[in-house]
Amino acid sequence: MKATILDVAAAAGVSVATVSRVINGNYSVKPATADRVRTAAAQLQYVPNIQARELNQQRSSLVGVIVTDLQQESVRGLLTGIEQELRQQKKALLFASSHGLAEQEQACIADFSARNVAGILLLCENPDRERRLDAKNQPCPLLVAVAGLSADTAVARGRQLACQVLAL
Repeated sequence: MKATILDVAAAAGVSVATVSRVINGNYSVKPATADRVRTAAAQLQYVPNIQARELNQQRSSLVGVIVTDLQQESVRGLLTGIEQELRQQKKALLFASSHGLAEQEQACIADFSARNVAGILLLCENPDRERRLDAKNQPCPLLVAVAGLSADTAVARGRQLACQVLAL
C-alpha cells in the first residue's frame, strides 16, 4: 500500500505539519528532526501527492497542450521546446490532439479546464481557428498559436510559447 504523509509522521514521531515543512522546504526544521523525517520517508518510499499540494495551494503545475495536426513537421519541435521549458519551471505537460475537429478541440479545452490546468496552449495549423475560439471566454488561460513554422526554429518557439501561457 502507498505510504501517506500520516505514515511518515508516525514513523518519524512528528506532526504532519513537520513532515510537510521538511518535504516542501518552506519552513526551517531542526536538522535532526528533518533527518528523521527524510529517513522515514525513504524507508516508506513516500512520494508526495502533488495534486493534494496543488489543491491546497489552488495552483496547478500542469499545462495543457492541444495540437490540431500531429502530422506537421514543426509540432515535434514545438512540443520539445514546450516540454523543456515547462520542466525547467517545474511544470508538467498534458497533451491532446483534436485531429482538426472543432468539437474535439472544445472537448479538450473542457477536459483540461476540469483538471484545473495552469493554462492551455492550442497549436493550430490554420490561423482562422483563432477567430472561432474566443480565448477570453474560456474557463482558464488559453493561448492560441500557429504551429506551421520551420522545424529549425520550432524548439525555441515552443519554449517562448510555454513562457507566454504561464504568464497569462
